[in-house]
Amino acid sequence: MAGVAIASGAPIASWWFGQLEHLQSLSFSLKYAWLVTELSGLTEKHTKMKIFRAKVFQESIHVLMLISPDQLCTKTKITLLGESAIDAGGVTREWYTLLTTEIFSDEQGLFMV
Repeated sequence: MAGVAIASGAPIASWWFGQLEHLQSLSFSLKYAWLVTELSGLTEKHTKMKIFRAKVFQESIHVLMLISPDQLCTKTKITLLGESAIDAGGVTREWYTLLTTEIFSDEQGLFMV
């Protein structure tokens, strides 16, 4: 095959060579920035949920039952309704904490000792 190289058994298209030569000449920090940008495209899909804090268990379970199995493997973006917070990770972490606390609470009766 003309214009194609093989790396680890997989062909590399010839148009990559110019980009790879350019990347080779960059500083480490610019190579790292390029890599982060490329990797960010791999996780474009998000599962977005809008949940009231007071009903975190009921609404979360309802939404989780409605989404497809492949959506369960995507990043989760949470909006706690009635609260003004942007989810840069903290709101999602809070949601996981709230949901886990509710799952193991005595009121839910899911786990008995």
